[in-house]
Amino acid sequence: MTDIHQNKKLYTIGEAAKMCNISRKTLRYYDKIGLLHPDEVSEQTGYRYYSLENVLKLPIIKYYKQMGFKLDEIYEGLSRNSTYIHEHSFINKMTELQEQIERLNEQLTAVSDWYDLIQEARFVLTADVNEVSIKYLPPEVYCFMEQDFSYDYSSSTINIPWVNFLEDNHCEITGPVILEFDSMTERINETANTVKIMQKKVSSENNSVLEMHTSRELVATLYHRGDHKNIKQSYQKILDWAKKNNYHCGPRCIERFVIDYWTTTNPDEFVTEIMVPVERKRK
Repeated sequence: MTDIHQNKKLYTIGEAAKMCNISRKTLRYYDKIGLLHPDEVSEQTGYRYYSLENVLKLPIIKYYKQMGFKLDEIYEGLSRNSTYIHEHSFINKMTELQEQIERLNEQLTAVSDWYDLIQEARFVLTADVNEVSIKYLPPEVYCFMEQDFSYDYSSSTINIPWVNFLEDNHCEITGPVILEFDSMTERINETANTVKIMQKKVSSENNSVLEMHTSRELVATLYHRGDHKNIKQSYQKILDWAKKNNYHCGPRCIERFVIDYWTTTNPDEFVTEIMVPVERKRK
């Protein structure tokens, strides 16, 4: 502690930094941006000296930073020294942080869903899952777009018009790319020329124009493993199963891309879930 004036005790920059566990460089920066000026600067040495009143502002600054305030926001709070200003800034910060939480939750959902797809595909490949099964699809909300289809799966899954469409309409999505064909027969015969591309909506923004709400639906499902060029064989397997078990198929069909060009360019690792609505035939 250093005495510069007889009745005023001042701390050197080193003493102030040590007391508050921050660096001298930080104190110099705070001086430069006007957040915390020293009380005295020696004309001979250029050394900075701080009063206890100013040193006590450093814990306040540190706590503001912990709460997520930027330095310019902290400057506003300290310089105005008003309870109203503090209240107003806290309300704004709480709103900002809540928006960040929502955004992080959306990002976590997207990453988690992609990770789950990789685990799903690994199970299908290692457990040799190759039989038709039946299940109910739960109600869901999707973003969707109608577009032309040319049987080029690389550009249908990594779909530039679709990505641009989502960005232009501020729609956040998660999970696998899904293609829905109005006619399973046309899909099998490769005469379908339009498709509905969709992905699960994750954003909290309300844009009902882009939303498609699906209802609970019974489907026959089969994982197609490998190149999409051979997917007809998997469709035929579903048809054979339906005939054997007395089910009507279609008319629609759905292809859900568990592992595709988004994750790998090796077609041997591709996993596509084919889903076909089914209904038990009446006797």
